[in-house]
Amino acid sequence: MSGANVVFSQSHTNELWTEFGASVDVFQDVSVDAVVEARFQEVGSYLKSVSGEVGFSYKVSKPLAIGVTYKCTEKYKPQGFFAAHTGAFSVSYREKFGDVRVAYRNKFEASRDMYVNESSDLLPSFEDRNRLKISYARKKAFLSPSVSIETFHAIANSQSFTLTEMRYGAGLDFNLKNKYEAGISYTFKQSFGKLTNTSVYSISIAKSF
Repeated sequence: MSGANVVFSQSHTNELWTEFGASVDVFQDVSVDAVVEARFQEVGSYLKSVSGEVGFSYKVSKPLAIGVTYKCTEKYKPQGFFAAHTGAFSVSYREKFGDVRVAYRNKFEASRDMYVNESSDLLPSFEDRNRLKISYARKKAFLSPSVSIETFHAIANSQSFTLTEMRYGAGLDFNLKNKYEAGISYTFKQSFGKLTNTSVYSISIAKSF
């Protein structure tokens, strides 16, 4: 006698992210950016991580830009907070066709987590990310819907380029008065080599100065 068992489990967490960013144009086509972010688990229950990021971007042409960033994140672990360092180089291309904007970005990241469980954790990890986003971008439009797809490839060595995750997203942005913006979005994370996938629902509120 033989049979098959199907096991289904579901869990959820709530998080609150707060972020403050600034951008300065130092030259005609060069800008410097800085971002500080804090993430709270279970909406304020405890501080999950805090990070700071600095970088610059260069506008090669009207649709093409390149950027370099460095990010340091203090992540909470059972033994306390441990730093994770990430450097990234990105190439982005944005083109508008009528009221539709198409944006593509390739980002190469090198990261090093100071929290060590195994000897392999002492080595840096490398990842290549590709994202395609299509959005409705009519000037002064109240609603701006968008869809996106992003791939994540782990680079173990010069001969390994493994697809580890794909993300499918859909969102709706609201352009409010007095430079306020709000948005809702859904992202499905399809992980390869893992038993579970993840769905992320988010609500955001932002103000620019």
